[in-house]
Amino acid sequence: MQSDWSDEGDVGILIRNIDASIVDIRRAERFTIGVQLQGDARGCEDSDLRYGRLIDNRIGLDLRTLTASGWMNSLRHQGGHFACSSATNPTQPRFGVRLSAAAGAYRLHNTHLFNGPAFELQRQGTPGAVDAIPFLVEVDGRCLIATGVRMEACSPHVARHTGGFSDARYEVSYVGTYGFLGCSVQYQGASRAGGTVVPMHQATAAIAAPRLVAGAENLRTLAFRQSISVADGVGFDQLAVLSGNPAGPPSTLNGFCFPGLNAFTLNADDVTIPTSRGLAYVVDCSQCKEFFIAAEGSGMRPVVMQFDGAENVLGTGSPVLFSNMNAVMQGAPSYWWEGNADLDSLTGGLALNRLQRVTLSAEAQYAAIGIRGSSAGAVLRSLRLYTSALHAPRVLFGGSRAWGKREYTVSDGGWTIPALAAGATATYDVTLPGVRQGDFVRAGFARRPASRTAASSSTPRSAARPAATKCASRRRMSAADQSPSAPARSMSAPSSRGSERTMATKRKLRIEADFAGAVALVLADYRRFVGLCVEEPDEAVVKAFASRHTAGRTALAHADQLLKLAADAGCEAQQQAITEVLAEWRRIMPQLPEEENDGGAGG
Repeated sequence: MQSDWSDEGDVGILIRNIDASIVDIRRAERFTIGVQLQGDARGCEDSDLRYGRLIDNRIGLDLRTLTASGWMNSLRHQGGHFACSSATNPTQPRFGVRLSAAAGAYRLHNTHLFNGPAFELQRQGTPGAVDAIPFLVEVDGRCLIATGVRMEACSPHVARHTGGFSDARYEVSYVGTYGFLGCSVQYQGASRAGGTVVPMHQATAAIAAPRLVAGAENLRTLAFRQSISVADGVGFDQLAVLSGNPAGPPSTLNGFCFPGLNAFTLNADDVTIPTSRGLAYVVDCSQCKEFFIAAEGSGMRPVVMQFDGAENVLGTGSPVLFSNMNAVMQGAPSYWWEGNADLDSLTGGLALNRLQRVTLSAEAQYAAIGIRGSSAGAVLRSLRLYTSALHAPRVLFGGSRAWGKREYTVSDGGWTIPALAAGATATYDVTLPGVRQGDFVRAGFARRPASRTAASSSTPRSAARPAATKCASRRRMSAADQSPSAPARSMSAPSSRGSERTMATKRKLRIEADFAGAVALVLADYRRFVGLCVEEPDEAVVKAFASRHTAGRTALAHADQLLKLAADAGCEAQQQAITEVLAEWRRIMPQLPEEENDGGAGG
């Protein structure tokens, strides 16, 4: 008869206080708890157990202590088919293995080894309607290793931890529907993030290579003076500076992460970090919730801040967990979650706290993860952040963020270049906060597209002129480098329908053409060549003009030839105008810059 799972006293097989035993369990079906091992005033230890079919139980196997003097240690579990039928109590949660303790009983279970267990717990659909989780760990303690785990029709969690258990390792060989994405550890009210999953299903090749997210291999070399927030501030490449007492306090990511602050001491090989300052990498944790901190120094206290999708800071309702120490929430104004010990602190003379993984809250979409000083003499030499090879989270710095890069930009559209004489210069001051004497500054100038007549010189558009400047590696426009402008000329030409008939007297050839119009077109084309840089100051355009410079001279020679062909044209005034224009441009030609030699070996 099938149990309704309401009474935990409904146990199929009960085993109490075994030691150095070999137990073979073939079958336990339709109970609330299929098999229960009890540590009562003594305990269960150093034994081997083999399991067959544990079917239709709410809890297939329960490892439980009943008293403060009981224990549950060093048991080796082989096999086991933990399964439920789809029709069995379909609205109730079910678990394969539970580690538990009665109220007031000993909670430090340790050293359980599971080899090849198979779980088919029927989560009731996809996604599941009920919890169907292979391992439920309700106690503290240390070391649970499960290898060759098979999950089918289970929840996307291989385990749920509700206490302070550490060093649990779940190697999952097969998951079914969810693949390697369906076997995480779920933490509910836990004080430690002590579970580690090794997903083999479709991920074996990747899992052996932890991924470096960000690294400050030598923190001192990444420091720079940063005066945006305070006059004597120090910033660090890619890192945000955190304050233990920010004014306000702020409420958003951009408010809490400073580009630079004072109170740091830059030593020869490391950086002294006071208790009121922290350094952190800011990461996008929307997909990846676990990061490993690796740091070298002294007095290093791990700190974490969390933010939601709108970049608002998260508080006590979204806890952070460390893998091997407890987390403490500092609250306002810093909103730091921090470890209850330093990474370099000693336990029994050993530095056992230095290996810490951070597990973030499900609500967190962005996080700042790093180190603060725990004393006035705390120093940091290096800081790295790792995650699983299954993820490649983004690190936020620079660009639209003020921290992590000493790069400032400003745009000022208020300059109207005055009329300039030949060889004259014009300057304009642009305010750029944070820049100090000796900084490298790069400036560019571009005309505004909305004002096509306001060119970067004083010459009217109707009298475009040649203009160029030579730089060490590129050509750019400058008001000070423009050549003298040619005087504007107006020229009229008869229409093509009324073209003049001329005779080249030397060759006695009858030529019908609009020579004045042709000359005007050639001159207009040449003006376009030499005026293009003024109209559109762009490096590629300047380069194109330089390469066509010879073509412009050739165009002028063609115009000269056309004038000779038109020697017998009938309109004297028109020929005089053409002659004057050609003379003017011949006068300008020597002033035009020669094309630069790029030093290359070929053309």
